[in-house]
Amino acid sequence: MEKFIFSKSFMLKKSDIRTLALSKRFQIGVLLVVAALLRFWQFEYIPFQSDGDELAYVFAGQSLLETGVPSSWSSFSYPEQYSLGKISLGDEKFYANGDFEFVRPWLDHPPLLAIISGAWVKLFGYSFPSIPPSMVVRFPTVILSIFTLFLTYCVAKKEFGHKAGILSISLLALSPSIIFAQRMLVGENWVIPLLLLAILSLQYKKNIAIPIILAILVALIKVTGLLLIPVMFIGLFQERKYYRAAIFAVISTLLFVIVYSAYGFSINWNQFTELLSIQSHRLLGWGNFAFLLSHPGFHTIPILDASYYLIAIIGMFGMTLDSLKEKTQRYGFITLSSIFSLFLIWVTSAEQDMLGWYKLPLFIFLGILAGRGLEKLLEKKNTLLLASLLVAAVSISNFALIKYPEHPFPEAQNMRLVLGILLALFAILYSFQGQIKKKIINYFFFLAMIFFVGSTAYVIENYYPSLCKDRHCPVPLVTSAGWLRSLAE
Repeated sequence: MEKFIFSKSFMLKKSDIRTLALSKRFQIGVLLVVAALLRFWQFEYIPFQSDGDELAYVFAGQSLLETGVPSSWSSFSYPEQYSLGKISLGDEKFYANGDFEFVRPWLDHPPLLAIISGAWVKLFGYSFPSIPPSMVVRFPTVILSIFTLFLTYCVAKKEFGHKAGILSISLLALSPSIIFAQRMLVGENWVIPLLLLAILSLQYKKNIAIPIILAILVALIKVTGLLLIPVMFIGLFQERKYYRAAIFAVISTLLFVIVYSAYGFSINWNQFTELLSIQSHRLLGWGNFAFLLSHPGFHTIPILDASYYLIAIIGMFGMTLDSLKEKTQRYGFITLSSIFSLFLIWVTSAEQDMLGWYKLPLFIFLGILAGRGLEKLLEKKNTLLLASLLVAAVSISNFALIKYPEHPFPEAQNMRLVLGILLALFAILYSFQGQIKKKIINYFFFLAMIFFVGSTAYVIENYYPSLCKDRHCPVPLVTSAGWLRSLAE
C-alpha cells in the first residue's frame, strides 16, 4: 500500500498540479469552501445572540403558523389598539434577554420569510413566543449565502467572463463585514439570490415565466425586492424586446398585488390597509448621499472594514467600464441593478437609524462590477502592482478591527515594520517592472490574496472576544463547538 501511494504513477506531476489549479471548477470549489468556513466559523456569536431584527421574523412566523395572524415587535409606531404589551423573553444568564413590545397584526414586511423562519425553528420545538439559539436561526441563511456566492460567480461569468467571476466572489467571500451580514436572518439575504436567479434566467434567454415567478417571490419576502421589475423592464426594453418587457412588468406587478391583497384579506382588510398607510408615511431617506461611505458595514453599528471601501471604489470603476463598452451604449443588467439598488436604499434608509443590511443588494452587485474592474487592473504590470498593493493594504488595515482594551490599537512598531516592508517591496517592483516578468507580479498579487484570507480569518476568530473583553455581551444559547462535542460523545 505504501509503495502504491508513493509510486510515480500515483503522485501528481507538476504539470498535473498546474492543470488542477487552473481548472475553473477547482478554483470555484476552493473559494466556496473558504467562504463557507469563514461564514460558519463562530457564526452564532456575531451578530449577537437574540438579535432583534432576526427575531422579528421568527416571532412573526411562529405566531402566523400557530394562530393565522402574525405577531411580533416592530420599530414602527403602531396605533395603541394593535399593541399586545411588553413581553420579557430570553435568558438573563446569557445576557440574551430583553423586553419586546409586541403588536398584532405585524405587517412590517410581507409574510414569506416569516413563514420560512417560523417553520424552520418549529422543527426544533420552538413555539411562539420563544427565542431559539442564533445557531438554529441563522443556519439556513448561511447555507443560502454560499449559494448566493455561486450565483454571483455565474452572473459575473456570463456578463464579464470567468476571471471577473472568480475575482468577484473572492472579494465578497473574504470581506469581514459581508461575512457578518450574510449570516443574518434578514430579507435582503433571501432577496439577493432570487434577484441573481432572475438576471441569470434572462442572460440565458430563458422563458419570461421564470423571472415573473421570481419577482413575486422576491416581493413577498420584502417589498423592496420589487426593484427587480424596473431593472428587468429596462433591460428587456433596451434590447428591443418591448412586448416581453411589458408582459413581465404588468403580470409581475398584478400577481404580486393579488397575492399580497389576498394575504391582507386573510388577516383583516381594514387593519391591513390602515397599517400599510401608516407605514408608507414614515420618515426615511438619507439626508446626504455621503452617508453610504460614512457608515461602513451592514449592521446598525458601523464597522471600519477596509474591504467595504475596496468593493465600493473598484465596483464604481467597474460600473464605469461597463458603461463605456465600445460595442453598445446600453447598460448591462448588473449596472442597472446597482443604480436602482442605490436609489432604492437612498429613499428607504433612515440616516439616524442605520439599517446596514439595506445596502447588501447594492454591494453584491458592486462586488460583481469590482470583479470586472479588478480584472482590468490585472491586465498591465503597473496596474496589477497597484491592485496587489490595494489588497495588501486592505488586509493590513483590517487587523486594526481587533482592539482589546489593554491594546486598543495595533503595536506601532509592528505596524510600521509591516507597512515599511510592503512599501519597499512595492517600490522595488515598480522601479524595475520593465525588467521583471509579469509572472513575478502575478505571484505578488496571489500572495496578497492569501494574506487577505489570513487577515479575514484573524478578524472572524477574534472579533467577538475583542468586543466583549471588558463588557457583558450576549452569549449564544448553543454553540457550534458544544454541538459538535455532543455529537462526538
